[in-house]
Amino acid sequence: MSDHAKQLERHARIQAVGYDYAAESKHPVRRCPLCNCAEATTIAAADRYGHTVDARLCTACALVYLSPRMGPAGYAEFYEKWYRPLVQAYAGVTNDNGWASDQARQTAHAYADWVDPFCKHPS
Repeated sequence: MSDHAKQLERHARIQAVGYDYAAESKHPVRRCPLCNCAEATTIAAADRYGHTVDARLCTACALVYLSPRMGPAGYAEFYEKWYRPLVQAYAGVTNDNGWASDQARQTAHAYADWVDPFCKHPS
């Protein structure tokens, strides 16, 4: 299967989940949530699921944040109801059977191994 065909198939799986990000209530973020700088550059205009969302890079501290973004209730619903089905659709997993937990564990271990040399350990 060609890369383009795989992308179309992934897009169809994601659409089948039924999440409508565009319909969610959002508010603009005018300043960096970390350092309060007003200068930022848009580095992406869509997320990996294809939803239109601007990822902004703060020019002062390099934090990447979304603008506009949902409020706490929107994110609570997203992670409770939509996140896992979207991740599975993205990955092409139709039956979890612990796949997400295994993936999360593997990712966490990889990040821990990567960051370990930069951490101070008690002697």
